[in-house]
Amino acid sequence: MKSFGSWGVVVFFFTVYLGICPSLKGFAQSTPQAYIVLGESTDLGTGATPGNDWVSMFHEFLRTEQGFNSIELRNYSVFGATMGDIRRDQLAPALSDIASFNSVVLSIGGGGNDLSNFIRSPQGVTCRMANIQLCVNRLNALLNNVEALLDQMVRRLRAAAGPNDVILLRTEFNPFLKQDCDNPPGISQLANLALEGSNNVPFLTRGLNDRIRDVAARYDAKVIEIFKELRTIQTNLSLLTVSMPMMPGMR
Repeated sequence: MKSFGSWGVVVFFFTVYLGICPSLKGFAQSTPQAYIVLGESTDLGTGATPGNDWVSMFHEFLRTEQGFNSIELRNYSVFGATMGDIRRDQLAPALSDIASFNSVVLSIGGGGNDLSNFIRSPQGVTCRMANIQLCVNRLNALLNNVEALLDQMVRRLRAAAGPNDVILLRTEFNPFLKQDCDNPPGISQLANLALEGSNNVPFLTRGLNDRIRDVAARYDAKVIEIFKELRTIQTNLSLLTVSMPMMPGMR
């Protein structure tokens, strides 16, 4: 069985691989600097031992390897937060921090709880049982709203931070793939469809993660890929229970 530390290293490695290059002004100034985090339980570190969650590891990486020697960690993530919750409760303090610090790195994770709430709802049951067209329509409406909220947040964060500071958007993974979560039939497939879309399903070619990548491209943000990388190591799914112990939800 792998520890959360191993999972964190996977995320950490691909974060670095995707080109995390802090603003040059971060090297020139010793203070004030901040790593600002908006998100849900994955970003909060739910289930991880202190210091072994990915946010803490990345904060340490910025401090020791990227020249942000005195960078502060401002983590506003909340267990169970939906994208609407993040916009309502976490955006304002993040914008305030941007105004207060000379140089910032920002990361945003979200949307997983929006999907999880839908998939486990009576509407989600309908999707799995019969009417695929109705299911696609409802999923698209949900995803359109999540994308619009994320776009609004990233647009405001980019405008406040300027063109040089780094913004990171994290994709979501599928916790329903955990084999011993006693999930209803079809739920993991529905979650995969909602996350990554499918060219074989009319009108749902763009899932949540596609939309996150599109928003990142609009505002020159970097993408931290979790879905794709964790899918390649699904033969050892036990590691997911450590980062998400409340299975099968994505709180």
